[in-house]
Amino acid sequence: GNLYQRSLKLEDQVRPSLMNLLQETGESASLFIRQGEDRICLFRQDSDHAVRDHVSEGQILSLDRGAAGHVISKFDPDYNSEADIRPRVADLPVFSFGERVAEVAAAAVPVFWLHEGRVKLTGALTVSGPLSRFTDDACKIMRAALLKEGQQLSARLGAEYIWK
Repeated sequence: GNLYQRSLKLEDQVRPSLMNLLQETGESASLFIRQGEDRICLFRQDSDHAVRDHVSEGQILSLDRGAAGHVISKFDPDYNSEADIRPRVADLPVFSFGERVAEVAAAAVPVFWLHEGRVKLTGALTVSGPLSRFTDDACKIMRAALLKEGQQLSARLGAEYIWK
């Protein structure tokens, strides 16, 4: 994680997106990246709610459960062709309800970057919190905020065209 952070100076690009997501949704926001067959929380902004999803920067979680895990598995061009990774906005974000932890829900979108002329998956931009706060209205707000921030963060990292 530390080498990845240094090589991209990613934190300067990601923190504003996490803060925007926190402000717009009221829920904790994270960026997860692949680490082998797992995922690691690279950056996190916690909500001020007393009841929230507890994940720490540096924490390793499974790829096979949760919205971020599904996004990383589906949109990684090292594992899928570029044609298959083009995000279809209609299919995003990926939501999970009680999948990783029974009372926790999450929503995630992919973030891409351009490296040596090739699109790479940066990771999954995610909001998470208690199931009870993931109402239909809240999910609509989360969807709009995640799509906007996922596209804008990808653009700042040079991969805006992947979303078109």
